[in-house]
Amino acid sequence: MNGVAEAFWNEKPLVEAAEGRWAPRPSRPVQGASIDTRDLREGQVFFALKGEHTDGHAHLRHADERGAAVVVVSDRNAARGIEAGVLVVEDVPAALRRLATRYREALAADGARVIGVTGSNGKTTTVRLVYAATRAALRAHAPIKSFNNDLGLPLTLLNAPPGSQMVVCEMGVSRRGDMSRLVDVARPDAAVITSIGRSHLAGLGSLEGVAREKAAIFSLGPGLAVAPVFGEAVEKLVAPFIDRAHDALRYGPSGNVRLTMIKSDTTGVQFTIDDAPFELALPGEHAAMNAAAAVLVARWFGVTDDMIRVGLRAFTPPPMRLQRERIELEAGAIDLINDAYNANPESMLAAIDTLAGTSVANRGRRVAILGDMLELGEDGPALHREIGEALAARADAAGHIDACVLVGPLMGFAAERASKAHASDAISVHRELTDEVAETIAASLRPGDIVLLKASRGVAMERVAEALRRRSSAVGAA
Repeated sequence: MNGVAEAFWNEKPLVEAAEGRWAPRPSRPVQGASIDTRDLREGQVFFALKGEHTDGHAHLRHADERGAAVVVVSDRNAARGIEAGVLVVEDVPAALRRLATRYREALAADGARVIGVTGSNGKTTTVRLVYAATRAALRAHAPIKSFNNDLGLPLTLLNAPPGSQMVVCEMGVSRRGDMSRLVDVARPDAAVITSIGRSHLAGLGSLEGVAREKAAIFSLGPGLAVAPVFGEAVEKLVAPFIDRAHDALRYGPSGNVRLTMIKSDTTGVQFTIDDAPFELALPGEHAAMNAAAAVLVARWFGVTDDMIRVGLRAFTPPPMRLQRERIELEAGAIDLINDAYNANPESMLAAIDTLAGTSVANRGRRVAILGDMLELGEDGPALHREIGEALAARADAAGHIDACVLVGPLMGFAAERASKAHASDAISVHRELTDEVAETIAASLRPGDIVLLKASRGVAMERVAEALRRRSSAVGAA
């Protein structure tokens, strides 16, 4: 039944797809792929990639010890003395993409369909939501990490087990032309855009540039296109691509799907889609929009609403994506909303709104700990001032931000605006996030506080969470 995908992992299809030669052939059963020996599983193909700071050829012996069935190399001499099969190619990254493209064809021959998910915010969460919403009814596969570039996407496909009915792929872009290369490999049968915002402006230039690049996910005319209704300027750019799809499902004002928010609090969201109720244990309206996209994809594949609800109820977010954590201290607990995996202006504003909408105990505070948003090019200072204006607007609002901790040189621009409305003792600014600064921030938090962590990945804002956990551990050990 699964013959085509299973047969792909034999010697002849592998060497033909990679356009290489065996030296020697594998002696172990082969299935799956890895580019990192730390998470390599027995029987996988290890691709020896060369990067700025490391060369996979230096880790071939470790890959062999971990049970790799095949290593793909451009330097045969580096693989001498190992037991794994050796597949010699001219270009290892190109071989990775070729193998993924051919395996995608093999999966399709067995009936599998591919879903592509892109967006300025919420890609990884939505990928996991689609997986959660469909896994009770279908043999679905999704990446366990944020594998969304020209290396990660091929890994997602190559690690889909034979017999998979659905493969959910995350597709990220940071430069012009990125999406077309990903689409050439994944060729999605259904595609989702979660949002379009001002991200990766250094490589894409403008909001319009982001919109054009994201919209290319629909360039091959998939069977299904799912997206919110965008503002007028973005909609003009995106709509012609969406129109190529056989079916298009759009939620929001003037969309053909009616998404209604019922309730949103610290425990999660309740919403309806065309009057059918759903709930998700993630806070914020943007969480409901991501879940709505997952529901629409699952329905299109024939999954019933009851089965979708089972999946959504069991959903847990990926690390550092609106991840809730209660940290017990000596005098009480701090509730943490860890959304520190990445940030752009739209996701930062949405996270601030989520924090402002939470309820706190009498003595608790809503504390926003925000770090720089990176890769915004020359627009960076102005966009950080916009964040400062948003914080200022929430200084006296009904749902307000009580205290702000701003980290990084760009967040200095936000501090200029936020300080106009917040008292001086309610704002602290740090030029960079060192371990010492993380400890200082952690020490400033009080029991009863609800704390938001949000920044671009390069800031490593999770160090504040780690400092809080150390304080909690110290209490437990006392």
